[in-house]
Order: sequence, then C-alpha cells, then structure tokens
Amino acid sequence: MTPTESTTALADNVTDIAAARQARSSSDTVDVPKNRRFDKEKVARLKAAIADGSYKIDASSIANKFIEHERN
Repeated sequence: MTPTESTTALADNVTDIAAARQARSSSDTVDVPKNRRFDKEKVARLKAAIADGSYKIDASSIANKFIEHERN
C-alpha cells in the first residue's frame, strides 16, 4: 500500500468512526427486547469508570469466555 493509499484508507476509517459517533449520540434511547433487562445505573457507572480510567479489563477472563464459546 502506498503512503497515499494508506492516508486515504485512514481518512475513510476516521469518517466512518465520526459517522458512528454521530449516530450514537443522536439517539438517547435503545430498544431492548422485552426479555432483557436494561440497567441504566450500571451503564452510567461503567461509562464513568471508563471515562476516569478506573475500569480494568480482565483479558484472561475474556479469552476464556471466547474459548468456551467456540467449544460449544
């Protein structure tokens, strides 16, 4: 890939991200199936933890769940 092609691909990706963010922020509501519970307070806590940098990701747990999912 040439530098020009690389720059163009990157610009397209940034545009896609910007469009996704705009779509996400334009809608404050989420359709949740009736059999699922949506916990607004939990979402708010998670957003705050991510924003302030205190949210820790357990990569080992995530990897184990992927493996378990693939085995089933």
